[in-house]
Amino acid sequence: MTKGGNLRSPDGKANFLVSFILAGSRPHRCLLPARLGGFPHAGVGFDLRACPKPEGQPKRLQPGNDGERIPRMQQPATYFLKTSRLGFRRWSPEDLPLAWALWGDPEVTRLIGGPFSEAEVERRLDREIAAIEASGVQYWPIFLLGGDLHVGCCGLRPYRPEGRIYELGFHIRRGFWGQGLAEEAARAVILFAFETLGAKGLFAGHHPANAPSRHLLEKLGFRFTHEEFYPPTGLQHPSYSLLPPAETRSEPAILP
Repeated sequence: MTKGGNLRSPDGKANFLVSFILAGSRPHRCLLPARLGGFPHAGVGFDLRACPKPEGQPKRLQPGNDGERIPRMQQPATYFLKTSRLGFRRWSPEDLPLAWALWGDPEVTRLIGGPFSEAEVERRLDREIAAIEASGVQYWPIFLLGGDLHVGCCGLRPYRPEGRIYELGFHIRRGFWGQGLAEEAARAVILFAFETLGAKGLFAGHHPANAPSRHLLEKLGFRFTHEEFYPPTGLQHPSYSLLPPAETRSEPAILP
């Protein structure tokens, strides 16, 4: 888990939606005002209605500018997945200011290959949007239910699609570190992965210097399996796996 790409973040906060839930036309790029260059978990609820696409022009946020509300155009927000404190929806092109406030913060991305330029953040957002159409999952943006404040993102990426194994990750904005939100979001996504998507296993990894990520993964029930090369950092990252609850065992969980 590392706050950035794949469960990889500086403070240890880590990294599904079914394709039919997200079915719809491909989002088109809108003109922005400025171009930005383990288990079970109580209190989790599911709302499988498709998330409406926002309208209007969002304002630009600065990296690490926490406490900002999501654009007014997005209220009232519709979330497909909720916990006691958090709501999940999908990324849209209009979310570029939020993406920049998250991934443009060098403290959030320093252990996942950052800092990232404005153009790199925009490409990352484009990849998240494309991931929904290609695989039905992404690192979904997450918000506090009380006020719809943008917290960061948490979700899945295909790891071994043929075996229905996903990679878990989450990235939390600096102003929300230390509140247990990464764990809360990750538990909701884990439950969603196994119970709704029928995942056969989950993968996660973290920067070798990120001890908090290791502690959080272990707390979530992940077991260390191997080290794996992570191109953005050029390092071998400790890697972990998690099997469905019925398959939990004492020895390391080897993904099928």
